[in-house]
Amino acid sequence: MGRITIACYRPKPGKREALRRLILDHVATLRAHKLVTDRAPITMEAADGTIVEVFEWVSAAAMQAAHGNPTVLAMWKEYDAICDYVPIAQIPESAEMFASFTPIEGVRENLTRRPRMAPPALRRAPPARRVRNEFGDPPDTLYTGGTPRFDETGGAGGKPRGPRKRRG
Repeated sequence: MGRITIACYRPKPGKREALRRLILDHVATLRAHKLVTDRAPITMEAADGTIVEVFEWVSAAAMQAAHGNPTVLAMWKEYDAICDYVPIAQIPESAEMFASFTPIEGVRENLTRRPRMAPPALRRAPPARRVRNEFGDPPDTLYTGGTPRFDETGGAGGKPRGPRKRRG
C-alpha cells in the first residue's frame, strides 16, 4: 500500500534558486527507480521560501529501499548541501486553518517526459475547426438564385456546356 509523504525543504542562505531547480526532478528520479507511484506530486513554496512537496511512495519498503539506492543517495546529498529538512509544523502557514502556498510549476513527473502542461483552464484553446457545408462553404453562406453549382448557361449543375452539335 502506498504512503503519502509531505516533505519540507528550507533553503540555506543564498540557495533558494538552487533548491527550486533541484526540486524539479526529485519525484521523477524516485519514479525512475520505481520508488514512488504515478500519482502526480504537488510541489509548492511557503512565504519563507521553504518548498513543500507531497508525493506517494509505492510502499513503506520502497521508502527504506531509497536509503540504499546510490542514485537517490547522491541526489539527497545535493539536497543536504542546499537545504535543511524541516517538519511541516515549522512552516508558519501550517498553523492556519486552511494553509495555502504558491505552486511551483515545471516539476517533472518522469525523467523521459517534458514538464507537465499547464492546467486545462490556463491552456489556450486550439483554433476552432471551420465547419463547411456540403459545397465547401461556411455554413452561414446564403445562396441567391439557386444552388452554388447551378450554371445559368447550362441550366443544370456542373460545368458549363458549350453549344450542342446536332446530329444528322
